[in-house]
Amino acid sequence: MAKAAKNGNGKKKHVKPTFKTTQKKEPRGKPFEPGNRYGFKPGASGNPGGRPKLISGAYKLWLEQIDDETGLTHAQLVAQAQGQRAIIAYDTTAAKELRQATEGDTLKVFAEMSDDELDKFISERITDVQGTPSGGVDDSGATAQT
Repeated sequence: MAKAAKNGNGKKKHVKPTFKTTQKKEPRGKPFEPGNRYGFKPGASGNPGGRPKLISGAYKLWLEQIDDETGLTHAQLVAQAQGQRAIIAYDTTAAKELRQATEGDTLKVFAEMSDDELDKFISERITDVQGTPSGGVDDSGATAQT
């Protein structure tokens, strides 16, 4: 029970009860210091085997199976379905999935490129869209006209 005490103006003030607190247990040793035998070893993760591959393995087996009606693999049928969704239903999510499956995660790819590689990539895309840049040489060896 909380005790009531009087403050200087004669009113009762509330005093919080005191509880016994349990001592905090300090970690044994220094868990993140070099030399701790229970710490992670350099280059080793806490889960070296990674996530179990049970489901992804089953997916791969299913995707490799051939459909009796069409003669296509399930993977080919899934790709066709995604393409149909992207084209017929104007489904941008399906289009994005197709792009990521074929080109990879674009931002990640760009982030891993050096400045020179990125410049070359951009120049190649500009050439793909516009044709041979002015002053450049096309595949036949002829200089482009400006």
